[in-house]
Amino acid sequence: MSFIPKEIKLEDLIKKYPVFKTGTLTDDIAVADVEYDGPIGLFQHPCRYDGYLTVWCTEGSFCVDLNLKTFYVGKDTLFIYEPGNIIRFYLPDKPSGKPVRFRIVAISMEFIHEVEKDIARLYTSSVAVHEDPFLTFSGPDIMTVNKFYELTESLVNADSLGCKEALHSLVASVIFFFQPFWMVKREARKGEVPNHSAKAREKVDEFIRLVTEHHMTEHYLAFYAEKLGITPKYLSKLVRDVTGRSAPDWIDSFLVLEAKNMLKYSDMAIKEIVYEMRFPDQSSFYKFFKLHTGMIPSEYRKM
Repeated sequence: MSFIPKEIKLEDLIKKYPVFKTGTLTDDIAVADVEYDGPIGLFQHPCRYDGYLTVWCTEGSFCVDLNLKTFYVGKDTLFIYEPGNIIRFYLPDKPSGKPVRFRIVAISMEFIHEVEKDIARLYTSSVAVHEDPFLTFSGPDIMTVNKFYELTESLVNADSLGCKEALHSLVASVIFFFQPFWMVKREARKGEVPNHSAKAREKVDEFIRLVTEHHMTEHYLAFYAEKLGITPKYLSKLVRDVTGRSAPDWIDSFLVLEAKNMLKYSDMAIKEIVYEMRFPDQSSFYKFFKLHTGMIPSEYRKM
C-alpha cells in the first residue's frame, strides 16, 4: 500500500478517464457527463486533484468521501471540490435501482487564477465552500445549473477563437451565481448576518489557500502572516472574525487530516510520518494527535 499522491493534474484526468472531454483546452478545463452503468474507476481510490471540480448529480445518488468524511450526494445536489482536499467516489461495480448520472467540470488552478485576474473584485467565498461544499437546488435554479453545464460543454467542444475568454466569463458568472447560496447557508448556521468587508474575506481566503499549500512544513501563524504582509495578531483577529475559528485551529485541522490520511492509507512507519510532517520528534506528534483525536496514532491506524 502506498501513500496517496500529492496531486493529480487535469492532463492526468483526461488521460486516465475517457469520460472527460476537453477539445483543445487540455491545460485548462474538461467536462464529463457520466451516466453510470458500470465500473469507470473515477476517483475510486482516495486522491487529490490539483484544481477545482464541480460535481452535479442529476439522477439517482451516490456517496463521496471528502477529507475522509463520507457524504451522501442526492439528485439536484452539487458540490465543489477545492485543491488540497482528498476525494473518493463510492460507485458500485454493478449499479442497481435508479440510474446514476452526474456532470463534472474540472478546472485547472491556472485557469481559475486567470479568471481572478480578469475580474479584480471577484470573491470566491472559499471559506464558506471549505466549511460546507454542498448545495441542493430546486425549481428554476435546477434548469439554470444544467444550462451552465451545457454551455460550458458547448464552449469546450467548439475549439474556436475566443472560446477560452468566453469560458473565463462563464466561470466567473457561475461563481457569482453560486456565491449567495453558500452565504445564505453560512449565515443560517451562524444565526446572524456577518458584516465583513470584501477585503477582510479575501485575506482570510488567501490564508486558507496558503495553509492548504504549506501546512506540511509550516505549522505556525507567523509564516502565514509574513506571506500576507500583516501581523500575526491582526491575521488571528481577521480569521476568527470571518470564520468563527482561530487561525491555529485551521492549521491544526489540516495537519490532523494529513496525519489521518497517512495513517489510514499508507504503510509508512510513524517515525516516517513524523519526519514527513516536520514534527520535532515522535513525542510531539503523539501529543498533538491525541489532543485532537482522543487517541494515539497507533490506535487510529488499527481502526
